[in-house]
Amino acid sequence: MFNFLKTFFKKDVNIKNTVELLKTDLHSHLIPGIDDGAQNLEESEILILELLHLGFQKLITTPHINVNFPNTPDIIQRNFESLQNYLISKQISFNIDFAAEYMLDEGFSNHLNKGLLSFGKQKFVLIETFHHIKPDRFQAIIFDIQMKGFKPVLAHPERYLYLWNVKEKYFELKEQGLYFQLNLNSLSGYYTEKPKNIAKFLLKNKLVDFLGSDTHHTKHLEMLQKSLTDEQIMSYLESGKILNQTL
Repeated sequence: MFNFLKTFFKKDVNIKNTVELLKTDLHSHLIPGIDDGAQNLEESEILILELLHLGFQKLITTPHINVNFPNTPDIIQRNFESLQNYLISKQISFNIDFAAEYMLDEGFSNHLNKGLLSFGKQKFVLIETFHHIKPDRFQAIIFDIQMKGFKPVLAHPERYLYLWNVKEKYFELKEQGLYFQLNLNSLSGYYTEKPKNIAKFLLKNKLVDFLGSDTHHTKHLEMLQKSLTDEQIMSYLESGKILNQTL
């Protein structure tokens, strides 16, 4: 029993120290009913309270915008305001904001022309691609985003199969000015062993700019408590490379 308690409290301390350095989670799906994240206000409340319990001081929730979830800034804002009102009614006080996670699909150019939801003073924009297929004109799209005054952030780069066997591409994308946001749960093997190994490769080569929970449901949060104890994460946070705390 003593050994179990010692391990438990050590883990809690590690989580607390890690989250204190992160401060902000910039990738989650907490607005109910508009993508594959929380499906109702009660689920949103559970997820938000757990992230609060873990020690996060700010949340930037990022609903999907793609062909399957054709959200717009107006739809996201309207549903976000409903969530805020619900939290107020529950007397839950929390610093929460919204942006979006844009899929680089056939509809992205229209979103870019109309204006993107961004986060941070530097106008970061969270983007993703299909896992198996590199987007047409990938580098050109990154340049187009930059020309509109935004800084593109690639969500979970460790999960894209088309990059796994050509690791030099990670360095090329970084040189072009693309930021990388690693999913914390990749480090615990949640998405299988290969993304875990790539995640460690990206950290070892100091290619990661942001860390995110990518929370959709409670299973993500259960695994997150394990991921936050990863020693490589704490070492990387202490190096000052992570930008979460600047948001």
